[in-house]
Amino acid sequence: MSKSIICFIITVFGSVYGQLEFFSRAGSAFAGVEMANYTLLAEYGDGLELRLYPARNVVCTTYRAFQVPSRDMFMKLFRYIDGDNEKSAKVDMTAPVSTKVSPTSGGDLRSYEMCFYLPEAIQMDAPKPRNLDVYIKNRPEMKIYTRKVGGYMRSDPVWDQEASDLQVICFSL
Repeated sequence: MSKSIICFIITVFGSVYGQLEFFSRAGSAFAGVEMANYTLLAEYGDGLELRLYPARNVVCTTYRAFQVPSRDMFMKLFRYIDGDNEKSAKVDMTAPVSTKVSPTSGGDLRSYEMCFYLPEAIQMDAPKPRNLDVYIKNRPEMKIYTRKVGGYMRSDPVWDQEASDLQVICFSL
């Protein structure tokens, strides 16, 4: 049986709010942000970690574009948690925000999926999105290799370089 490895770059709130270290130390504005639970399975050099994330419900949106449409995707999800849902309910922000990038057969065109973890309190009863571009799905349990990345990843070349660097590290283990 072949072993599949998922290498994942952790970004909190996409390129909108910066790096995870800031939030883990923040004592005021983001102190109440719920972080997705995970079990740390191993730590390696260069900040690399192997984590086990349990199955959780997430709210997502997808986009096909030539460059990462972070702001557009983030705002669709932000409007959902700000009350653009069937209950007009405010939903607490969570972290991390994940963005999956998949190549397509259209050259440089890529498919992007950005997701927010749903808070634990509404995992079983999340309000349905009003926007047809926003959906709720169950993300199965997953083991991921990850490292925290500072700064802002606003362009595909920056994402591509980090993904390439992380892939080299993961496959050298």
